[in-house]
Amino acid sequence: AARADRQGAAASLPLAQADDPQVAADVLAAFEGPAPSVESALGALRGAADRQAFADSLQIAAMLLANIHSFPEDSAFRALRASNPLVRAHFLGGSEGPRLLRALGFALQHAEDGDALLRMDEPDVQSDFEVWAAWFDALKTNLERLRAELKSMRVAELPTAVKGGVYAPGRARGAGEMQLATLHGSSGGAV
Repeated sequence: AARADRQGAAASLPLAQADDPQVAADVLAAFEGPAPSVESALGALRGAADRQAFADSLQIAAMLLANIHSFPEDSAFRALRASNPLVRAHFLGGSEGPRLLRALGFALQHAEDGDALLRMDEPDVQSDFEVWAAWFDALKTNLERLRAELKSMRVAELPTAVKGGVYAPGRARGAGEMQLATLHGSSGGAV
């Protein structure tokens, strides 16, 4: 009965439009009740996916958390559209991917345009620093756990986002473009 109720509710979710109703029901089920531990979610994903698919999902999850860790105030890094092909392929194809996202701190929400969002909300640092610090520490702990798993598999991390500079390979820098030559008050080059 509960599975039938989830399938009925999943039909109203935007992610059900392109997926099998069972997949949408699995996503809903992953976001019900208490969040699983990161360890149990990793174990379930490891058991359900081949090594390459598991490594790919871990790389993407670590990149997502690294971006949030680097730019916690930027809500663009804390919201994943369920319609995003990368999110669908690596996290919404079964029940294990959504469980990992839930364990990492994402919640299922609806966007104004009707799409489903997987969102990690940042507590307000101004109103309660202790709550924000606990959230940030959990984020850092989860990121370190994913990095350790990648290292144990001998899989490299994906590069994270960089803000504030222009990267254009093969293009000469023009006047007014940012040059990243100074690090911590020293000029570039060997020290």
